[in-house]
Amino acid sequence: MSGVGYIGSLREAQEAIARGRDKVTRPMKSRSMRLWYTEGDVYVYCYQTRLFRLTPDHVELVADAPDLKHLSQTLHATLPKVFKPPMFLERENNGTYSIRFAGNTTPVFKGMKFRWDTGECVNSPAWADGIEIPEVRRQWLRDMRAYKRKVKSMERLGAISMDDFDTRRYYNLDPHRGQVIARLVSDIKNGTVDNDLLKDVVMFASARMYYHREKVNVIECVDHVFSKLSMYLRREYGVFG
Repeated sequence: MSGVGYIGSLREAQEAIARGRDKVTRPMKSRSMRLWYTEGDVYVYCYQTRLFRLTPDHVELVADAPDLKHLSQTLHATLPKVFKPPMFLERENNGTYSIRFAGNTTPVFKGMKFRWDTGECVNSPAWADGIEIPEVRRQWLRDMRAYKRKVKSMERLGAISMDDFDTRRYYNLDPHRGQVIARLVSDIKNGTVDNDLLKDVVMFASARMYYHREKVNVIECVDHVFSKLSMYLRREYGVFG
């Protein structure tokens, strides 16, 4: 294992590992970031989390978005010290993250690959450009509004019970985000409401919106989650193709 400091190629990373912890020949730029051989490949670790795999042509992100979110404070400070040109983790207004490398900014997704020489993401998906398919977007908006109306009606008729919700308990949605989004989009498309899924959604939102209150507004919680996870929901629905 070796300290990381301005790696510009796979060969430089291999040389840094060979030199190990020699602070004279290669000062350790960050104690939280490390280079390590794993199963024959070179990886960049942040603490115990495997972040990037280094190849002769590319820097590949192997971590999930929740891992980056969990380590965001550390990565904001230390990631620019790892690669040359510097790489930055940037938080967007909707709570998602992007990586800026050599002037190229791309929304985070597992498996994204950057060229060493230009910093270009070579496998950027269609949704990363933010270009929506107009017809699919219109259908998404119709289905989303219909889902919200159904939830609102169910709440008004007493079909949704909040009695067993502990709104003061923090519910972390990140480890289950993929499953929750897929199930939620399925409900939106089919015009159904899964009470167990709705409970997860409400608890995720209420921990942030109603921490000191005992009563929650279900539709406000749904609006909060739809806003917070908008990019992920639209991607799953197919708005970007």
